[in-house]
Amino acid sequence: MRLQSIVASWIILLFATCVSHAGSAYLDSAVAAIKSANGQARLDLLKGRYLATSGSSEIIFDVPKDMGSTLKFNYQDRAIVSASWDFERNVLLTLQVGDKCVTISVKRLSYDEGGFVSGDTEQTIVPSGHCRDSEPLARINDFIRLSADPGDLFSGKPFISIKSMRRCVDAKCDKLEQGLPIRRATFYGSSADGRPLSALAASFEEGAQILLPNKGFLSLGPDSTAVFNDLFYDLEAQSGAGLLHKITFGLTDGIISADRTTLRIGPQSRLSADEVDFAKEASHFSISRGSLTGELGRGTSIILSSNGNRDSTLNVTYAKASFSGMNYDVSGGHETLSFARGVLAAQLENAEMWFSEKNSVRLGYTNLDLVLGCPEHQSDSDCRAVRWSDGKVDVYGIINAFSTSLLGGQFNISNVGLVQISSGQIAADTLNLDSSRTITPITGKINKFEVSLQGQDFEIDASTTAHIAQARVRANDLIYKDGQSLPIGAVDVDGSISGFEGGDVGKVRFDAGATLVAHVERADGDEPELTKGDIEGHARARMNSGDFLGADIKIQDIHYYRGRGEASLRLTATDGSYNFDTPSFEDKKSKLGFKADVHVYPIRLSPTLAEPLVLGPTAVKASKADWSIDPIVGVGFKLKVPIAEQELVYAPISPPTGGTLCAPKVILHSQTPNITGKLDVFAANSGGKVRIYDNNLSAGISADADDRGCKMIADTVCFFAGNALLGPIGGAGLAVLCDEKIDKAKEDLANQIRDESVKKVSGSRFDFNY
Repeated sequence: MRLQSIVASWIILLFATCVSHAGSAYLDSAVAAIKSANGQARLDLLKGRYLATSGSSEIIFDVPKDMGSTLKFNYQDRAIVSASWDFERNVLLTLQVGDKCVTISVKRLSYDEGGFVSGDTEQTIVPSGHCRDSEPLARINDFIRLSADPGDLFSGKPFISIKSMRRCVDAKCDKLEQGLPIRRATFYGSSADGRPLSALAASFEEGAQILLPNKGFLSLGPDSTAVFNDLFYDLEAQSGAGLLHKITFGLTDGIISADRTTLRIGPQSRLSADEVDFAKEASHFSISRGSLTGELGRGTSIILSSNGNRDSTLNVTYAKASFSGMNYDVSGGHETLSFARGVLAAQLENAEMWFSEKNSVRLGYTNLDLVLGCPEHQSDSDCRAVRWSDGKVDVYGIINAFSTSLLGGQFNISNVGLVQISSGQIAADTLNLDSSRTITPITGKINKFEVSLQGQDFEIDASTTAHIAQARVRANDLIYKDGQSLPIGAVDVDGSISGFEGGDVGKVRFDAGATLVAHVERADGDEPELTKGDIEGHARARMNSGDFLGADIKIQDIHYYRGRGEASLRLTATDGSYNFDTPSFEDKKSKLGFKADVHVYPIRLSPTLAEPLVLGPTAVKASKADWSIDPIVGVGFKLKVPIAEQELVYAPISPPTGGTLCAPKVILHSQTPNITGKLDVFAANSGGKVRIYDNNLSAGISADADDRGCKMIADTVCFFAGNALLGPIGGAGLAVLCDEKIDKAKEDLANQIRDESVKKVSGSRFDFNY
């Protein structure tokens, strides 16, 4: 919400740059842009003799005593149309051309087009002395022709030789020193034929450029004029003062740059100042009153380069500002510009603003109406509604009818992650602006706040991240108060979750349609309170081994306040994939030269849920960084365990003579038994446990033995029985070799495998810690 003070800053920047540097080279470029002017000035002359030379010619301008004179001129299309220069007393002009010279006494100099001395000049050749040859008079315009350079004409240096003149120290002008005959130029108002005349009225050349600092400029359009009611300039003291009645610049282009801010002015822009009372000394310039008005047309843009390599760009559709009660002071390298009051209205579009390296916002259409004035707590006479000093802007006022649309952006929230903005709207009827307040420069009520977010990664802690597909934040009547960085009011959040990843939990991915709903409230002076929140959706947890568990998750009635919270959790497991390989085993036995290599192969078991597994609802509790759930105990489950037909035992037997005598096998049948049981779940931030117990196998594992001809040598290999394998299944497999009733032994083996599998499952108990 610092947008308003930023917009105000660059409007003020425009005015500050235009009125600063007065009397410098930048002002010279403005004077040089004058196309036409009318005015009259009193030129105060300083007693003395002044010499100027031009090739082999020279002139001595002899002022017999301190006196005044009056210069009136009509300057059109960068040329003198007519002018007159009247002296209170006669002055003497001595022209020397080669060995000829003439001295004339002048009371009035008249000028025709081009600034040439006309025949109406009141001049008389001085009859006494040796300089009485009239021939040098033909060269008078080499010296006292009026200058067409507006920089000279309007700064008290009217004729072309004056800048090269030096004061004579001795009677023969052999020794010279710095000094000009005109000490002071004062432009004043007058009247003609009953009509008032301004001291100086000027119009500027369309297409001319006024130079500004930092390679800036203003390109002037039509109807650019200036009117002075009073203006004087002291050439000796390099000082001046005046009353600028009105100056107006129509602008077609321009660049104003100061500090890290650049304003590119679009066409159809205007800048004007009224009743500006100013004064200048050698190293000091000030304005004690006046008003400024500016209009910026479509195509204007502002570039703010204050955040590393990130440039902010504001594109202006229209902006208008007016400021009154102006004070401006520049001295010793420091500048201060202030106004007592003002009004600013602006419309922006397609603006991108960077507040830091990772925080930005893109604005669509933005409307701003700002009335500037001192706040109640600073209503003393020294308060200024706007103050610009050495690049820092302080602004006080009321923002009316503010509205903006958001097109995008991002904000990096500490300990959470990068928040991507996709769209939004912000609107407020009335807000208070006080940029001196560092915590909350904007106070008041935000009537509408709506922001859509997308693609978020919220880092809950160092190992836990929530992936938010999209979210919408909505609020009405949010109140910002002084000294409180967070607003007062209620905020609703709804969105969708795409995933969750954290620590030993693994990676959880929510299917499309998973929802997040939250309602957050904050009272005056208090911390935010999450009064109600819900997360619901179908998720799939992917474990590190590639297995997964699909479940419907409901986290309801979430409440969080001042570091403490609680919620209700219900998880319904619906599907999953879990693969488990039973241990393999190998052994070697030998007796009387016979050898047996016994191999027990692993079995791939892939249990699945035979029916949904419901955990909860149970309570989730949090305190600061700690959290836990109430234990979930005695939850029944039912699994299907499909077993493919496969070889379980293979035991090739070799006689003393070598080769393979026979190779008995145990074959598992294709089958899908069920396992039922119970489980307990314990979970907290410090770790958790899942306990599985009371397991039952619906039917024993079905298997057959294939003796592969070993019954032919039963008496020879009978010694292998009982100790060839570790475990009942392997031992039963070799028992086939030691029983005279082979078929009975096979049957016994199948029964033993079935009974042992039921026994093993029923007696199992598992604890998984994480």
